[in-house]
Amino acid sequence: MALNIKNDHVCELARRAAERTGLTQVSVLERALEQYLEVLDSAAAAPDEDEAERRRRGEARVLLGELRTRLTDEDRAAIRQGAEGLYDEAGLSR
Repeated sequence: MALNIKNDHVCELARRAAERTGLTQVSVLERALEQYLEVLDSAAAAPDEDEAERRRRGEARVLLGELRTRLTDEDRAAIRQGAEGLYDEAGLSR
């Protein structure tokens, strides 16, 4: 299945995101759309929540998604290594 994007701005955004993350343009578009759908699903799942709260939660999800996109495998390994000394064998903080 093919998708032909004829929007210069969208193509530029995909190119810049790919350069910054080291991912392909298709991968950054895929992640962005997944994050956007999560925001929409969150809003639909909480109809009683006020609009401002839904917006804040959506923004937080977007930021977390962006962080996931920007972290390299080396970054994740360093975070895991740094966190190893925080808890004992029972899972309690030291």
